Amino acid sequence: MNGKNEIQMAKAFAAGAPRRDQAGSKSYTGEPYIVHPAAVAGIVEAVPTHTWQMLCMAWLHDTVEDTGVTHGMILDLFGEEVRQGVWYRPMSSGAPATGLPASGSTCSAWLMRRIT
Repeated sequence: MNGKNEIQMAKAFAAGAPRRDQAGSKSYTGEPYIVHPAAVAGIVEAVPTHTWQMLCMAWLHDTVEDTGVTHGMILDLFGEEVRQGVWYRPMSSGAPATGLPASGSTCSAWLMRRIT
């Protein structure tokens, strides 16, 4: 794996996975769902030491909690490191039982732990 294909696949996977809510492709803010993962991926990409696994985590970080995608699917498609990063985010965020972030800073805190 060199990462280029995996990053494109993660982006497409995040954009195409069916959402669990009735809003479909909209986030809870009303923006298209993909806006937030794209912003997170942009932040990660700006870090000189980023890896392709980090970029995949950025694209996929909300996918399991917001869709029918499982951690096993992430493992099969992107490998253990990406699966662990995607798993770690919702489990460590202090999120309520709904799986939604408790505050806007939750994603930022997760991101800083992954890239530093």
